[in-house]
Amino acid sequence: MDGDVLDAGLNSAVIESQIHELVGDLRATRKKRRWHYTWLLLGISPGAVIPAMGLLAEGSLGLLVSFLVLVAFWQIYLGAKASSKMDELEARIEGLKSQLRTELESESLRALPEGEG
Repeated sequence: MDGDVLDAGLNSAVIESQIHELVGDLRATRKKRRWHYTWLLLGISPGAVIPAMGLLAEGSLGLLVSFLVLVAFWQIYLGAKASSKMDELEARIEGLKSQLRTELESESLRALPEGEG
């Protein structure tokens, strides 16, 4: 009996650590998505500044506009990808939270003496 309670407590600790890790990943993904959409609104991303300066220096206005449109589409794609990853992480967190609730409920039932549960 004590071994079952110990195993359940250990299992819930593992689930809590997984939730904590996923919440950290979710925060990082939200931050990435925000930056992608910020760069989209600015029309340029940090990695595209040097090539854009080169095209501007060359006087290739048509290529520069095409490049900036490509950068905008790429930022839309990366932002959408981050959004779908956020949805996946949120679903996994909710699943783990429900699993943790079930574990804690079963752990509290196991801790009751024989005649009370």
